[in-house]
Amino acid sequence: MQDYTISLLRAYPKLNIFLKIHQKSGNLHPLTSRFFLALGDLYDEMAFVCFDDTQSYIHNILSSNSNIDEINKISQNKHKKFYLVGQFNCALESNLIYKAYVALQSYAKKEGKNTQSKQQSLVIIVNKKIPVGSGLGGGSANAAITLLVLNQICGFFYNSSILLQLAKELGSDVPFFLIVYSQGYDNISPFFQQQISINEYEYRKKIQNLVEEYNINSFFRQFHSADCLQLKNETKDNKNKLAFLSANVSGTGEIIEPFYEDIVHFRIHCNNIACDTREVYREFDKLQTNTQKSIGYRTCIDSREEEKMQSSRNEQYITKEINRLESKNVDSHTPISSQNIMTSNYDTIKEICLSLDSQDILEKYSIEELNDLYLPACNLYHGLQHIQTTLAKQYNKVFFSGSGSSFFSILSCARTNNESK
Repeated sequence: MQDYTISLLRAYPKLNIFLKIHQKSGNLHPLTSRFFLALGDLYDEMAFVCFDDTQSYIHNILSSNSNIDEINKISQNKHKKFYLVGQFNCALESNLIYKAYVALQSYAKKEGKNTQSKQQSLVIIVNKKIPVGSGLGGGSANAAITLLVLNQICGFFYNSSILLQLAKELGSDVPFFLIVYSQGYDNISPFFQQQISINEYEYRKKIQNLVEEYNINSFFRQFHSADCLQLKNETKDNKNKLAFLSANVSGTGEIIEPFYEDIVHFRIHCNNIACDTREVYREFDKLQTNTQKSIGYRTCIDSREEEKMQSSRNEQYITKEINRLESKNVDSHTPISSQNIMTSNYDTIKEICLSLDSQDILEKYSIEELNDLYLPACNLYHGLQHIQTTLAKQYNKVFFSGSGSSFFSILSCARTNNESK
């Protein structure tokens, strides 16, 4: 009886320690940011399983559920099939996992890569737990992991420079996840991956249960319950083997410089607001245009006192408008016109020292100073400011990731823990 290998992985979110947006160049905004992979309780679970094409009953089981996407349109081998199992809120063609699969297959076809000897089909099962529109990069993490895993499973064995090239085409956050998950090498780091061997009977049973019940949580819980299947990243020894979890990111996300610092553990505060990244960037452009008209565009703030005064004015104005809007029962999840909050005097600091540790940066600057998209997002989704105020009362200082909507705060830091001993 044949044994099957299931590759289990956790797709962790990223946090923007700071995010500085520069003037638009063409259709894109160059950025400068510190990305940090947030190890913790929030992550997507992913499982990759190959199976022999001769076992038609596996195909029959998988194709019997309309919720499961069958992807074989662009496969080099028409007998191979790729099944994607998960609860996604987008069309298949927009799914970054699908796009990563297409990118690899298309590149292989262009290069004349021969993988016909691998007569196997593939099923990818995803338990999505990172919210969409949260600024945490869950879809980008899924894409990067898919590139790395399929590169090995499909027998392409492309080097990191080729994978990075493909990652850039998929999205601005994907290169960071690729670099961190591979730790700069061609393969995914063992820290993030656990490979499980099960016999054919058990495999068939698990797939059958998954299809019949369509309970993805239950599928992954089967592996959590067994002590021998503990993921490697749950042990202290493996944590010490990671070289870096953060990087300074610039350009349009394609320039990644690993940053070596102590691991910081964060609380991630999610909410039910889904921010539209394009709309937040459009609002950023509006505020910059209005600022240029009223006081002239400035690339830096001359005085720390002026920074504090500007931040205070912004916060007071937003709070005042939020109270007014809430008194009118405006839906906090619905974008609102920028004229309701702030249309002028929107200044941003353009330089933050890239050599500072993440914890030092977070301690030194305010939420408005750290993330240029925070106030534009508040303009569109007025519930964000109320959430930030509430969280700040409990956690003292909270921060904003990406274009939103998630906030985060510091839970602990290895450096702080060592200093307290």
